Amino acid sequence: MKYSLLFVLLFMCSLVSGQSSIPGDRYVILQADKTEFTALPKNSSHATMNNADFVTLDQVLSVCINKYNQGHPGDVINLKRYYRQYIVFQDAKGEKEVWVNCFCTVPTSPEWRKEIVYVNDGGSCYFNVRINLTKKTFNDFQVNGEA
Repeated sequence: MKYSLLFVLLFMCSLVSGQSSIPGDRYVILQADKTEFTALPKNSSHATMNNADFVTLDQVLSVCINKYNQGHPGDVINLKRYYRQYIVFQDAKGEKEVWVNCFCTVPTSPEWRKEIVYVNDGGSCYFNVRINLTKKTFNDFQVNGEA
């Protein structure tokens, strides 16, 4: 019982500290030029993420993927396999959002850490979603099609 309580306390402390649940070599925060990346709202501005934002992002993304997986039992997404690109912004209402781009195969060059990875087709190996950290919601979830 004592060890169970200790484990729960350590787990909760890790959530408070805001460490991302994925290793640092599997995600990157990109700066996006709105003239090149048109998925951002027109009146948005660049924002940053704090530790609590990473926790919220991981929680909302997990809910999103669990919902997808329930409807696609033959095509389950395992988030631990994916690389991620984040574009963090504040919308016109002052709400912090993150556009999340995920892919299961890292490109052979390190350019994925500098430029958005665009792929046609590829199925569930490639998907993206917009997460509202302020409201703790997601929208615009898109999984690539199959060729």
